[in-house]
Amino acid sequence: MSVILFPTDFSGYSENAFQYILHFADRLRAKIIFQYVMPVSEKTSSKVKKSTAEEDDRYKNALQQIHELKFRAADFAFRQDCEIVTDHIICEGDAADEILKAAKEIKPLMIAISTNGYNAKSTMHVGNTTATVLKKSKFPMLVIPEHAFYKKVNNIALVTDLDERDESLIYKLMITAALFKAKVHVFHLDQKKTKGAQQVVEYLSLVFKYPLQIHKLSFQPVQSKAIASGIDKYIKQHTVDLLCMEHHKYFFPELFEVKHADRKNFQNNIPTLVYYDEI
Repeated sequence: MSVILFPTDFSGYSENAFQYILHFADRLRAKIIFQYVMPVSEKTSSKVKKSTAEEDDRYKNALQQIHELKFRAADFAFRQDCEIVTDHIICEGDAADEILKAAKEIKPLMIAISTNGYNAKSTMHVGNTTATVLKKSKFPMLVIPEHAFYKKVNNIALVTDLDERDESLIYKLMITAALFKAKVHVFHLDQKKTKGAQQVVEYLSLVFKYPLQIHKLSFQPVQSKAIASGIDKYIKQHTVDLLCMEHHKYFFPELFEVKHADRKNFQNNIPTLVYYDEI
């Protein structure tokens, strides 16, 4: 069974992410594994062990909140007339390290993680934990902004600098889109008005002839000197519900480390699904 790994700190922005994860688990027929990483106690030393009572209280509090999430997942499954299997991991340590360690063992379909919105330094403030996991993960990541409130996924957009290697990723997205009954928009972010992209579009149009004919797939070049504003404009024009990209693409760092001067150009409040070469 496919698995969605959901690291949570039980905060408000994790709550919004939880709503997405329930629907993704339903559509993708995936098991949800909740993960809570307890911070390392300051009282820990090589000579003094932590109080058993303190450890028990922290563990019990975390377990209680996870049981509540499991109950809500079961209630959602009942109302949706589906089955959602859940499990959990409670551990102690550095959050990013523990998430990556769990992912290596579980090999999830995706890691779903929330961001805590925007700050003065960057548009998408992913936080140290999320930034580290994004950088080091080998598994797809569903990054859910704080202000992303779940709505039906009708339009999935793949932003890319088109080349023939995108073919396999488009296949994956078409399968995912079919489960959501959604349409896939592939848009080539063209900063230099290159001719090579058009040749790739012609090739991919032959490969994906049928989904193009039934209007479940589209290819479109987007000419924009500024990456962030070009993507933001496309999202708004096509009412995109899920943005997808590959981690190795040249524009990835700019979107997740947008300078304050560009903040107004990329106010992204929809989830981003990030794929990695290794998968």
